Amino acid sequence: MHNYSVDKNHDKFILTIILIFAGFLDALINYIFPIWFHNFFVSIFYFPFFLITFIACFSFLFFLFNDFLWSKKPINNWIVKCPDLNGNWEGQVINPCYDPIDVHVEIKQTWTKIIIYLNTDTAESKTKALTFFTEDSTYPKVEYIYYNKTKNNSDKDFYSHGGTTSLIYKENCLVGNYYTDEQRRTYGKIKLCKKNIK
Repeated sequence: MHNYSVDKNHDKFILTIILIFAGFLDALINYIFPIWFHNFFVSIFYFPFFLITFIACFSFLFFLFNDFLWSKKPINNWIVKCPDLNGNWEGQVINPCYDPIDVHVEIKQTWTKIIIYLNTDTAESKTKALTFFTEDSTYPKVEYIYYNKTKNNSDKDFYSHGGTTSLIYKENCLVGNYYTDEQRRTYGKIKLCKKNIK
């Protein structure tokens, strides 16, 4: 998985909130701890212990938000502006020069990282960089750079290539265009719809 960017994000605000909650949780732990252990060891190492527990609290809360809470409503609507694309998708790639190609896509996403795997019968690709645009459009826009490689080694030099894709996210579907690099110099449309929508 790789990092991604969002044109309108509240990263600093979110990190500040996590820091505040980590501080409260750390203070609570350090308030309760001496009740359990009334001894000289605790009094000597109180400040190092306070620092260690603060780091542990922050790490725990960051992990909780990064992997789970960011995608839950109302957080995902109010604070986190990028859509949750996690899951399996199916669709087609349509090139003017070829028959439509069925594709299977798996997207893994957290608050900070994402990766898109696309598979066909003859090739597979994955994203290298991605940006969400949410501020100046009715529906979120996803633009990414990918690298595609063939599953047929004999055609590796011809088919392996890079490219870019620009998609609009609307009603659990991703629709847009793709463009290959100067090696292939092709373009086409792509439509993906999410499977097993809860």
